[in-house]
Amino acid sequence: MEACRKALQLDPDHADARVELACLLYDSGDMEGTILECHRAIQLNREDAFAWYELGLALYRTEEMEAARAAFQEVIRIDSNYTDAYAGLAGVLYVLGKIEEVIAAAKKAISLQPDHALAYYYLGLAFSKRGNPPDAIEAYRQAVALDPDDREAHYNLATLLDKQGDVEAAIGEYQEAARLQPDDADIHCRLGIALYNNAQLDASAESFREALRLQPETDKAYPYLGKILDLQGDHKQAAAFYQEALRRYPNWVAVYWEIGNLYYNLQDYEQSATAFREIVRLEPQNAKAHHSLGAALHHLPGSLEEAIREYYQAISLDPHITRSYTNLGMALLTKGMLQEARAVWQMVLQLDDKEQAEKARDLLDRYR
Repeated sequence: MEACRKALQLDPDHADARVELACLLYDSGDMEGTILECHRAIQLNREDAFAWYELGLALYRTEEMEAARAAFQEVIRIDSNYTDAYAGLAGVLYVLGKIEEVIAAAKKAISLQPDHALAYYYLGLAFSKRGNPPDAIEAYRQAVALDPDDREAHYNLATLLDKQGDVEAAIGEYQEAARLQPDDADIHCRLGIALYNNAQLDASAESFREALRLQPETDKAYPYLGKILDLQGDHKQAAAFYQEALRRYPNWVAVYWEIGNLYYNLQDYEQSATAFREIVRLEPQNAKAHHSLGAALHHLPGSLEEAIREYYQAISLDPHITRSYTNLGMALLTKGMLQEARAVWQMVLQLDDKEQAEKARDLLDRYR
């Protein structure tokens, strides 16, 4: 860099030295200096395509997108076969939301240079944004084949494969992204989810723990670790992770569901009822929450009346929640209200639930 500056002191109109200095400034992260030297070079030679190209790159980095687009278009005006300019233009157009133009620019770059990894990357972004996952996946596959160290291409490919249900392929791409950027908690978390969905529980837990080590605020890691530990039989630790998730995010309904079900299955109905009460508080129109609260209360001494109220509330919110009818009938029977119980079970027979209807018939036959 000092050699360029000395050369320019001797000859301020040395355009090539200006461009070389701009490149060195760009590599050092000095975007303002890059832009200044590019403009000076262009003043000396407006037909210098490389100066315009470097200017476009720097303007992109400083988020001056319209100016960056104009710079890349100048490159193409000067040299219509300047492949990198089409790729650079595609990136700018993507930020500007010009998706069809992104596709056109990226395809032009690929037509000029079929092994242009960045052009395939932008093509993948555009197809994904346009809602065309198969073409986006193919574009990203080309990008990572040409540039195996492109972390973002691996990550974007993984998320698309994941959404398309190709979990095993997604896991491989997440693993590559994690290898390339091991300090990214989000990648480890998404890898953990994919591994969980593929029933690889130990590896999933390892990924979630790494995500939390890197970033303790990685919210999804806590309930997923809770699920894994619950499935592995470590219910105490599972509950601890659920509680930690709720400590950090007190209104997380999905976690209350998990912990409510965990305690219900452990027959700790008091703790289960506490969790389901929170869901009812947060979502008072949630029929399933009222049913689940009723089911937990049903097992608690002295809570039968409250359980009955919750079953009635669930039915009023969703008349097709058949399990509430069955349970309500049993609660009424416990209170000695046989006819009321039978009337409720008769209602189940009118609903479209063969399993619960069979239970209702059995109860009607048993209690006459």
